Amino acid sequence: MSNRLHRIATLLAVPAICAGAPAVATAADTPSAASSPAPARHLVYSFTYSSTGDLESHGVNGYASDTSSGAQNTRDYRGSIDDRGVISVDAVGLQPDGGLVVKISEHGQNTRSSDSVLCVTYGNTNTICDPNKQVNSEELTLLRFLAPTFADPATTDGMKQWKVDQSDADATRTADYSLRSTANGVMQIDERRVMRQHGGNPATTDISTQLGWDPVHKVPVSVEEYVTRRDAAMGGQNMTTTLQTTLKLVSDSMAKQ
Repeated sequence: MSNRLHRIATLLAVPAICAGAPAVATAADTPSAASSPAPARHLVYSFTYSSTGDLESHGVNGYASDTSSGAQNTRDYRGSIDDRGVISVDAVGLQPDGGLVVKISEHGQNTRSSDSVLCVTYGNTNTICDPNKQVNSEELTLLRFLAPTFADPATTDGMKQWKVDQSDADATRTADYSLRSTANGVMQIDERRVMRQHGGNPATTDISTQLGWDPVHKVPVSVEEYVTRRDAAMGGQNMTTTLQTTLKLVSDSMAKQ
């Protein structure tokens, strides 16, 4: 049973990182922490995180399960992870290409904690982090929206919408954004993001996000993200993972100035 629990825990964890599909940096691409200036801005966000995985196996080699169907020899196993805590961000500067350089760390009540890591985030939601450090999915969710150029009303169309398409030969990656309303100085933005990996073991990720964006201080003040990822693995195994993440801005050093 311990091997089965490890298997479901691993499958819950891996899609959490893949769902964000950030750019992956080499050590040479990542800015050096030693040369980074003192933080120009300090942000703290509270977070909640929930991940539920359902592994369905077909055939005699499937993993054991909660339920089993003798007719099709189908086995099913479920697992979940929940946590809450805070994510801290130190903005240390802007790169010449417009990327915002930050240090991010996470402190969860249970298992969702990570040490400080240096990252660069862009207005198109691309994110590059030190490949030698752990970055959890809820940190990646926040990082995608931290660049000050993420939400610029001047770049939207007549319907107050914009689109980011980063598809390539390996996968289809599109994100559609809609400015739903502005209330009390906060822009309410809806995101619909889709990822379709190509190849022999395709994976599909659908992401729906509701975002509150402060256009004055140029930061997200709230994020509610719902992710559904479906993997078709070898050996007749199908994995469905759902992730729910909420983020709320707790403090901003710039707002106090």
